[in-house]
Amino acid sequence: GVEALDRLRLKARVREDHGRSEITLTLGSEAADAFLPRLLAIEDRESRFAPRYLDRDEVVTCSVLHDLRAHLDLVLDMLARPDVTALLGEMMIDVSGEFTIQGITPRTDLLPLLDGEFTVVTMDAPAEPSQTAPMPLPLPVSAVVAIGSTDGRQLRDRLAEMVDGVGGVSSGGIADMMAALPADTVGSFEILAIPFGVAIAASQDLLVLGTSSALLAEVLADDDGDLDVPDGHAWSYVNGPKYAEMIAQLTTMAAMMSPADLEENLMTARMYDALLAHMDTQTQHVTSRPGRLTIENAYDGTLPTGVYRMAIRALEELPATLERERQQREREQAIAPLRAIVAELDAAFIAYAEDHDGLYPAEPQALVDGGYLESFPLERAVPPGEYAEGAYTYHPLHDDAGEIAGYFLFVYGGGEGTGYDVYTPQNVAAAEGEFVVGSDGVPDGVATFCYDGLAIEQWERWGSD
Repeated sequence: GVEALDRLRLKARVREDHGRSEITLTLGSEAADAFLPRLLAIEDRESRFAPRYLDRDEVVTCSVLHDLRAHLDLVLDMLARPDVTALLGEMMIDVSGEFTIQGITPRTDLLPLLDGEFTVVTMDAPAEPSQTAPMPLPLPVSAVVAIGSTDGRQLRDRLAEMVDGVGGVSSGGIADMMAALPADTVGSFEILAIPFGVAIAASQDLLVLGTSSALLAEVLADDDGDLDVPDGHAWSYVNGPKYAEMIAQLTTMAAMMSPADLEENLMTARMYDALLAHMDTQTQHVTSRPGRLTIENAYDGTLPTGVYRMAIRALEELPATLERERQQREREQAIAPLRAIVAELDAAFIAYAEDHDGLYPAEPQALVDGGYLESFPLERAVPPGEYAEGAYTYHPLHDDAGEIAGYFLFVYGGGEGTGYDVYTPQNVAAAEGEFVVGSDGVPDGVATFCYDGLAIEQWERWGSD
């Protein structure tokens, strides 16, 4: 397709507080059946979802692909080419030469139900606890995905059947679960609140998914949106201040989840701060016609200053970045044997629980006594939070009957003050069997760990917090 390139034209205008650029790609008449010429032949279309249901001041980012079916059709054509089918093999190509997965052929099973856009939106509202999701994902924004359809309800059911089919589930899967759920009606949409917080809304011409059922119902209840999405091939929008705030919150979350990467995450935040502090909004609009593709970029704000300051900050951070990467490589090499040991211990604990009605040993050395390990691979047990390279701390967890129905085993390595933050003054002093994992903002030198049973819910709550 690139061989058919005839001209590439770039036009840009930059002023103090806004800028605009336009890239035009023109193809010759050669290789009309190649990927790029066929991509440009996809006609511009309108967006039905974003202009009707989205308010500009609530959107953090929005990306629209105006004709999902045409793009998937083109991709499937490329997958059906003889040189590609030779790589995919007979398992993924049916007798008619079509791409297929577990007996599902997207061109005949899915494409007829698609009509129009594929839109992904992040909105300035975290997911709220609900009956189906008492502990939603702790994200600073909510996501909404909209798919244009000839029949949104049928598309919803077909996708559920396809997911079950790929997973080899014939009954009791997602399709059966959705069929048993009560539906709420908001405007022309039928909304299903799926466990874990995801909601699915279907109307005659749209299928919409959201990470917050309450927010999705609120969005769909008002069809008087003011987000102006022009007709085209694709379009995107970024609200600079809201995006900067989202990046800052995600960086903080990443630092809590992975203290070892704290400095790298903070550096990423500083880089984005330098850029996004100078951008109010940014849009990109892609239009096409046979033989020509046009990409228009526009922004409000002093973005060139932000790019310049971001580059300067990157150069300033470079020595520290290289040193951090060197230390990280050394740490990874040092703790790799510990991870292999923990994998062996994890398998032994699972085997023990299977033979003991879901219960676990009072001491991990019992795995050797029971024949689940030839020898115990860790030499030294230490009190909670007392760092020693290659040592471990074991926490048996008791249920209401006093039985050991779960455990944590933490292994120290890689350096004191690194790794996971799992101890607090309170849980270090907890009585045996009553340990609850927590964090106080100080890494405890825990390089790796294994857990099971009652510990699973604790660890999920720790991640949410």
